[in-house]
Amino acid sequence: MLIQSQSILDAAIAEISQNTHIAVDTEFYWMRTYYPELCLIQIATINDIYLIDTLEDLDFSGLNYIFETNDIQKILHSAANDVPIIKRFLDCEINNIFDTQLAATFLGFANQLSLKNLLQEILNIEMEKESQFSDWRKRPLSANQIAYAKKDVEYLITLQKDLDKKLIDIGYHDFFEEELIDICQIGFNNLEVIHNKVGNIQKFSEKVQRNIIAVAKWREETAQQKDIPVRFLFDNKVLYAIARIAPTSHDDFASPEIIRLNSSIKNGIITAIKTSNEHQHLTGERKYTAKLDNETVDKIIDFFNTELDNYKFDNSSVASKKDIRSLIYNLKLENDDINNKLLKGWRYEIVGRKLKEYILRLL
Repeated sequence: MLIQSQSILDAAIAEISQNTHIAVDTEFYWMRTYYPELCLIQIATINDIYLIDTLEDLDFSGLNYIFETNDIQKILHSAANDVPIIKRFLDCEINNIFDTQLAATFLGFANQLSLKNLLQEILNIEMEKESQFSDWRKRPLSANQIAYAKKDVEYLITLQKDLDKKLIDIGYHDFFEEELIDICQIGFNNLEVIHNKVGNIQKFSEKVQRNIIAVAKWREETAQQKDIPVRFLFDNKVLYAIARIAPTSHDDFASPEIIRLNSSIKNGIITAIKTSNEHQHLTGERKYTAKLDNETVDKIIDFFNTELDNYKFDNSSVASKKDIRSLIYNLKLENDDINNKLLKGWRYEIVGRKLKEYILRLL
Protein backbone atom coordinates (compact mmCIF):
# COMPACT_ATOMS: atom_id res chain seq x y z
CA MET A 1 0.00 0.00 0.00
CA LEU A 2 1.46 3.35 -1.12
CA ILE A 3 0.40 6.02 1.36
CA GLN A 4 0.07 9.56 0.05
CA SER A 5 -2.91 10.97 1.97
CA GLN A 6 -3.46 11.90 5.62
CA SER A 7 -6.50 9.72 6.17
CA ILE A 8 -4.80 6.60 4.85
CA LEU A 9 -1.65 7.40 6.84
CA ASP A 10 -3.61 7.79 10.08
CA ALA A 11 -5.43 4.51 9.46
CA ALA A 12 -2.12 2.76 8.71
CA ILE A 13 -0.53 4.11 11.90
CA ALA A 14 -3.47 2.75 13.92
CA GLU A 15 -3.04 -0.68 12.31
CA ILE A 16 0.75 -0.75 12.67
CA SER A 17 0.50 0.23 16.35
CA GLN A 18 -1.32 -3.01 17.13
CA ASN A 19 1.78 -5.10 16.34
CA THR A 20 4.66 -6.19 18.57
CA HIS A 21 7.16 -6.64 15.71
CA ILE A 22 7.44 -4.61 12.52
CA ALA A 23 10.01 -4.42 9.73
CA VAL A 24 11.33 -0.99 8.75
CA ASP A 25 13.44 0.42 5.93
CA THR A 26 13.93 3.80 4.28
CA GLU A 27 14.74 5.10 0.84
CA PHE A 28 16.48 8.45 0.59
CA TYR A 29 18.47 10.73 -1.70
CA TRP A 30 21.87 11.95 -0.53
CA MET A 31 24.00 13.89 -3.00
CA ARG A 32 25.84 17.15 -2.34
CA THR A 33 23.93 17.85 0.91
CA TYR A 34 24.74 17.59 4.62
CA TYR A 35 21.51 15.74 5.39
CA PRO A 36 19.89 13.01 3.30
CA GLU A 37 16.41 13.67 1.92
CA LEU A 38 14.04 10.98 3.19
CA CYS A 39 11.76 9.87 0.35
CA LEU A 40 10.04 6.75 1.65
CA ILE A 41 9.53 4.79 4.88
CA GLN A 42 8.60 1.15 4.40
CA ILE A 43 6.91 -0.68 7.28
CA ALA A 44 5.84 -4.33 7.17
CA THR A 45 3.71 -6.24 9.64
CA ILE A 46 2.91 -9.93 9.54
CA ASN A 47 0.05 -9.24 7.14
CA ASP A 48 0.67 -5.94 5.36
CA ILE A 49 3.32 -3.70 3.82
CA TYR A 50 2.99 0.09 4.01
CA LEU A 51 5.00 2.43 1.79
CA ILE A 52 4.82 5.91 3.36
CA ASP A 53 5.60 8.71 0.93
CA THR A 54 7.53 11.18 3.07
CA LEU A 55 7.68 13.74 0.24
CA GLU A 56 3.96 14.40 0.66
CA ASP A 57 2.88 17.36 2.81
CA LEU A 58 1.40 15.28 5.63
CA ASP A 59 1.50 15.19 9.42
CA PHE A 60 3.81 12.24 10.15
CA SER A 61 3.97 12.79 13.93
CA GLY A 62 1.69 9.81 14.54
CA LEU A 63 4.65 7.62 13.63
CA ASN A 64 6.64 8.88 16.62
CA TYR A 65 4.90 6.54 19.06
CA ILE A 66 5.72 3.54 16.88
CA PHE A 67 9.43 4.34 16.82
CA GLU A 68 9.75 5.49 20.43
CA THR A 69 7.80 2.77 22.22
CA ASN A 70 9.53 -0.27 23.67
CA ASP A 71 6.35 -2.29 23.06
CA ILE A 72 7.03 -2.57 19.33
CA GLN A 73 10.30 -4.02 18.08
CA LYS A 74 11.56 -2.36 14.91
CA ILE A 75 13.46 -4.80 12.68
CA LEU A 76 15.94 -3.19 10.27
CA HIS A 77 18.88 -4.26 8.16
CA SER A 78 21.93 -2.05 8.76
CA ALA A 79 20.02 0.08 11.25
CA ALA A 80 22.84 2.60 11.65
CA ASN A 81 21.95 3.94 8.19
CA ASP A 82 18.23 4.40 8.87
CA VAL A 83 18.10 5.40 12.54
CA PRO A 84 19.57 8.94 12.27
CA ILE A 85 17.49 9.70 9.17
CA ILE A 86 14.23 8.68 10.83
CA LYS A 87 15.13 10.45 14.08
CA ARG A 88 15.81 13.71 12.27
CA PHE A 89 12.75 13.51 10.02
CA LEU A 90 10.30 12.76 12.83
CA ASP A 91 12.21 14.62 15.57
CA CYS A 92 11.90 11.54 17.78
CA GLU A 93 13.94 8.92 19.59
CA ILE A 94 14.08 5.28 18.52
CA ASN A 95 13.92 2.39 20.95
CA ASN A 96 13.77 -1.41 20.78
CA ILE A 97 15.35 -2.31 17.45
CA PHE A 98 16.71 -5.52 15.93
CA ASP A 99 19.41 -5.23 13.27
CA THR A 100 19.52 -8.29 11.02
CA GLN A 101 22.89 -7.31 9.54
CA LEU A 102 24.44 -6.95 12.98
CA ALA A 103 22.90 -10.22 14.14
CA ALA A 104 24.38 -11.99 11.13
CA THR A 105 27.81 -10.58 11.97
CA PHE A 106 27.66 -12.01 15.49
CA LEU A 107 26.73 -15.37 13.95
CA GLY A 108 29.88 -15.48 11.85
CA PHE A 109 28.66 -14.08 8.56
CA ALA A 110 30.76 -11.48 6.74
CA ASN A 111 30.77 -8.01 8.23
CA GLN A 112 28.22 -5.69 6.58
CA LEU A 113 26.55 -8.50 4.66
CA SER A 114 23.87 -7.25 2.28
CA LEU A 115 20.21 -8.12 2.83
CA LYS A 116 20.18 -9.79 -0.59
CA ASN A 117 22.96 -12.19 0.41
CA LEU A 118 21.61 -12.78 3.91
CA LEU A 119 18.17 -13.72 2.61
CA GLN A 120 19.82 -16.11 0.19
CA GLU A 121 21.95 -17.67 2.96
CA ILE A 122 19.25 -17.98 5.63
CA LEU A 123 15.92 -18.26 3.82
CA ASN A 124 17.04 -19.22 0.30
CA ILE A 125 15.19 -16.22 -1.14
CA GLU A 126 16.42 -14.38 -4.24
CA MET A 127 16.14 -10.58 -4.09
CA GLU A 128 16.35 -8.17 -7.03
CA LYS A 129 18.50 -5.07 -6.37
CA GLU A 130 18.07 -3.25 -9.68
CA SER A 131 16.32 -0.21 -8.15
CA GLN A 132 18.73 0.20 -5.23
CA PHE A 133 20.44 3.27 -6.64
CA SER A 134 17.50 4.87 -8.42
CA ASP A 135 16.35 8.43 -7.73
CA TRP A 136 13.74 8.04 -5.00
CA ARG A 137 12.67 11.70 -5.28
CA LYS A 138 10.95 11.17 -8.61
CA ARG A 139 7.19 10.80 -8.62
CA PRO A 140 5.31 8.75 -9.49
CA LEU A 141 7.42 5.85 -8.25
CA SER A 142 7.92 3.18 -10.89
CA ALA A 143 6.52 -0.31 -10.55
CA ASN A 144 10.09 -1.59 -10.12
CA GLN A 145 10.77 0.88 -7.32
CA ILE A 146 7.59 -0.10 -5.48
CA ALA A 147 8.40 -3.80 -5.84
CA TYR A 148 11.95 -3.20 -4.60
CA ALA A 149 10.75 -1.14 -1.63
CA LYS A 150 8.39 -3.92 -0.59
CA LYS A 151 11.07 -6.60 -0.87
CA ASP A 152 13.31 -4.68 1.51
CA VAL A 153 10.91 -5.33 4.39
CA GLU A 154 8.85 -8.32 3.25
CA TYR A 155 10.99 -11.02 4.89
CA LEU A 156 12.62 -9.17 7.79
CA ILE A 157 10.21 -10.44 10.46
CA THR A 158 10.77 -14.06 9.41
CA LEU A 159 14.52 -13.42 9.23
CA GLN A 160 14.54 -11.87 12.72
CA LYS A 161 12.95 -14.96 14.28
CA ASP A 162 15.62 -17.21 12.81
CA LEU A 163 18.54 -14.94 13.75
CA ASP A 164 17.27 -14.20 17.25
CA LYS A 165 17.05 -17.89 18.13
CA LYS A 166 20.56 -18.53 16.82
CA LEU A 167 21.96 -15.60 18.82
CA ILE A 168 20.45 -16.99 22.01
CA ASP A 169 21.74 -20.48 21.25
CA ILE A 170 25.30 -19.27 20.61
CA GLY A 171 25.39 -17.04 23.71
CA TYR A 172 26.07 -13.66 22.06
CA HIS A 173 22.68 -12.06 22.64
CA ASP A 174 23.93 -9.75 25.43
CA PHE A 175 26.72 -8.39 23.19
CA PHE A 176 24.15 -7.86 20.45
CA GLU A 177 21.71 -6.03 22.74
CA GLU A 178 24.44 -3.71 23.97
CA GLU A 179 25.34 -2.80 20.42
CA LEU A 180 21.70 -2.09 19.56
CA ILE A 181 21.43 0.44 22.40
CA ASP A 182 24.41 2.30 20.94
CA ILE A 183 22.86 2.27 17.46
CA CYS A 184 19.68 3.86 18.83
CA GLN A 185 21.78 6.81 20.01
CA ILE A 186 23.23 7.54 16.56
CA GLY A 187 22.41 10.95 15.13
CA PHE A 188 23.97 13.47 12.82
CA ASN A 189 27.11 15.19 14.07
CA ASN A 190 26.66 16.90 17.42
CA LEU A 191 28.54 20.20 17.58
CA GLU A 192 29.61 19.42 21.13
CA VAL A 193 31.76 16.46 20.05
CA ILE A 194 33.18 17.80 16.79
CA HIS A 195 36.60 18.11 18.47
CA ASN A 196 36.76 14.30 18.45
CA LYS A 197 36.35 14.23 14.66
CA VAL A 198 39.17 16.47 13.44
CA GLY A 199 42.10 14.10 13.74
CA ASN A 200 44.97 14.06 16.21
CA ILE A 201 45.30 17.68 17.32
CA GLN A 202 47.55 17.04 20.33
CA LYS A 203 50.55 17.48 18.07
CA PHE A 204 49.72 21.21 18.05
CA SER A 205 50.11 23.79 20.81
CA GLU A 206 47.11 24.34 23.07
CA LYS A 207 46.45 27.70 21.37
CA VAL A 208 46.30 26.04 17.94
CA GLN A 209 44.12 23.26 19.37
CA ARG A 210 41.63 25.87 20.60
CA ASN A 211 41.59 27.49 17.18
CA ILE A 212 41.04 24.14 15.45
CA ILE A 213 38.07 23.34 17.68
CA ALA A 214 36.52 26.80 17.31
CA VAL A 215 36.80 26.83 13.52
CA ALA A 216 35.73 23.17 13.20
CA LYS A 217 32.54 23.92 15.16
CA TRP A 218 31.82 26.93 12.97
CA ARG A 219 32.47 24.84 9.84
CA GLU A 220 30.12 22.07 10.98
CA GLU A 221 27.37 24.48 12.03
CA THR A 222 27.65 26.34 8.73
CA ALA A 223 27.47 23.10 6.72
CA GLN A 224 24.37 22.09 8.68
CA GLN A 225 22.67 25.46 8.17
CA LYS A 226 23.46 25.55 4.44
CA ASP A 227 22.79 21.80 4.09
CA ILE A 228 26.04 21.20 2.24
CA PRO A 229 28.85 18.66 2.83
CA VAL A 230 31.57 19.90 5.17
CA ARG A 231 34.17 19.31 2.46
CA PHE A 232 32.48 22.01 0.33
CA LEU A 233 33.80 24.58 2.82
CA PHE A 234 37.33 23.26 3.43
CA ASP A 235 39.08 20.09 4.56
CA ASN A 236 41.10 19.39 7.71
CA LYS A 237 44.40 20.26 6.05
CA VAL A 238 43.08 23.78 5.46
CA LEU A 239 41.56 23.78 8.95
CA TYR A 240 44.99 23.17 10.49
CA ALA A 241 46.54 25.94 8.38
CA ILE A 242 43.85 28.39 9.48
CA ALA A 243 44.35 27.45 13.14
CA ARG A 244 48.11 28.01 12.97
CA ILE A 245 47.71 31.43 11.35
CA ALA A 246 44.72 32.52 13.51
CA PRO A 247 43.58 35.22 11.07
CA THR A 248 42.04 38.41 12.48
CA SER A 249 41.51 40.16 9.12
CA HIS A 250 41.25 39.32 5.43
CA ASP A 251 44.88 40.33 5.00
CA ASP A 252 45.91 37.34 7.12
CA PHE A 253 44.62 34.91 4.46
CA ALA A 254 47.67 35.37 2.23
CA SER A 255 48.95 31.82 2.65
CA PRO A 256 48.53 29.71 -0.55
CA GLU A 257 46.52 27.13 1.42
CA ILE A 258 43.78 29.56 2.43
CA ILE A 259 43.94 32.56 0.08
CA ARG A 260 41.16 31.21 -2.18
CA LEU A 261 38.52 31.00 0.55
CA ASN A 262 35.63 33.34 -0.25
CA SER A 263 34.82 36.45 1.80
CA SER A 264 31.89 35.01 3.74
CA ILE A 265 33.96 32.00 4.82
CA LYS A 266 36.80 34.28 5.87
CA ASN A 267 34.41 36.39 7.93
CA GLY A 268 33.04 33.30 9.63
CA ILE A 269 36.53 32.03 10.43
CA ILE A 270 37.59 35.39 11.92
CA THR A 271 34.50 35.40 14.14
CA ALA A 272 35.10 31.79 15.18
CA ILE A 273 38.75 32.44 16.10
CA LYS A 274 37.57 35.12 18.54
CA THR A 275 35.69 32.41 20.49
CA SER A 276 38.65 30.04 20.75
CA ASN A 277 39.26 30.67 24.45
CA GLU A 278 35.84 29.15 25.16
CA HIS A 279 37.28 25.77 24.19
CA GLN A 280 40.21 25.67 26.58
CA HIS A 281 38.62 22.76 28.49
CA LEU A 282 38.67 20.60 25.34
CA THR A 283 42.40 20.93 24.71
CA GLY A 284 45.24 18.83 26.05
CA GLU A 285 48.91 19.15 26.71
CA ARG A 286 50.95 19.15 23.53
CA LYS A 287 52.48 15.71 23.09
CA TYR A 288 54.80 14.19 20.55
CA THR A 289 55.37 10.57 19.75
CA ALA A 290 57.42 8.71 17.21
CA LYS A 291 55.64 7.17 14.26
CA LEU A 292 54.33 3.70 15.02
CA ASP A 293 56.58 1.04 13.53
CA ASN A 294 54.84 -1.59 11.45
CA GLU A 295 56.44 -4.53 13.26
CA THR A 296 54.99 -3.47 16.62
CA VAL A 297 51.59 -2.75 15.10
CA ASP A 298 51.56 -6.16 13.39
CA LYS A 299 52.39 -7.89 16.70
CA ILE A 300 49.52 -6.10 18.43
CA ILE A 301 47.06 -6.94 15.65
CA ASP A 302 48.17 -10.60 15.78
CA PHE A 303 47.56 -10.58 19.56
CA PHE A 304 44.10 -9.07 18.99
CA ASN A 305 43.21 -11.75 16.43
CA THR A 306 44.52 -14.57 18.65
CA GLU A 307 42.43 -13.38 21.60
CA LEU A 308 39.32 -13.58 19.42
CA ASP A 309 40.02 -17.08 18.06
CA ASN A 310 37.37 -18.63 20.30
CA TYR A 311 34.64 -16.28 19.11
CA LYS A 312 32.64 -17.02 16.01
CA PHE A 313 32.12 -13.48 14.73
CA ASP A 314 34.24 -11.54 12.25
CA ASN A 315 37.09 -9.78 14.09
CA SER A 316 36.56 -6.62 12.05
CA SER A 317 33.15 -6.22 13.72
CA VAL A 318 34.96 -5.86 17.05
CA ALA A 319 37.51 -3.31 15.86
CA SER A 320 39.18 -2.21 12.66
CA LYS A 321 42.93 -1.88 12.19
CA LYS A 322 42.36 1.87 12.38
CA ASP A 323 40.74 1.46 15.83
CA ILE A 324 43.70 -0.61 17.02
CA ARG A 325 46.28 1.86 15.69
CA SER A 326 44.40 4.70 17.37
CA LEU A 327 44.46 2.84 20.68
CA ILE A 328 48.20 2.20 20.38
CA TYR A 329 48.85 5.84 19.52
CA ASN A 330 46.82 7.22 22.44
CA LEU A 331 48.37 4.79 24.92
CA LYS A 332 51.78 5.82 23.67
CA LEU A 333 50.85 9.44 24.34
CA GLU A 334 49.76 8.39 27.85
CA ASN A 335 46.38 10.06 27.38
CA ASP A 336 44.00 9.64 30.30
CA ASP A 337 40.67 9.96 28.49
CA ILE A 338 40.84 7.75 25.40
CA ASN A 339 37.72 7.60 23.23
CA ASN A 340 38.07 4.14 21.67
CA LYS A 341 35.44 1.44 21.24
CA LEU A 342 37.91 -1.23 22.45
CA LEU A 343 37.84 0.32 25.91
CA LYS A 344 34.05 0.17 26.24
CA GLY A 345 31.38 -2.41 27.03
CA TRP A 346 31.53 -5.95 25.69
CA ARG A 347 34.57 -5.22 23.52
CA TYR A 348 36.58 -4.26 26.60
CA GLU A 349 35.47 -7.39 28.41
CA ILE A 350 36.34 -9.90 25.70
CA VAL A 351 39.53 -8.35 24.30
CA GLY A 352 40.05 -4.67 25.11
CA ARG A 353 41.39 -5.10 28.64
CA LYS A 354 43.99 -7.68 27.65
CA LEU A 355 44.88 -5.77 24.50
CA LYS A 356 45.51 -2.59 26.48
CA GLU A 357 47.76 -4.46 28.93
CA TYR A 358 49.67 -6.08 26.06
CA ILE A 359 50.21 -2.74 24.30
CA LEU A 360 51.48 -1.10 27.49
CA ARG A 361 53.94 -3.95 28.02
CA LEU A 362 55.27 -3.55 24.47
CA LEU A 363 55.55 0.21 24.73
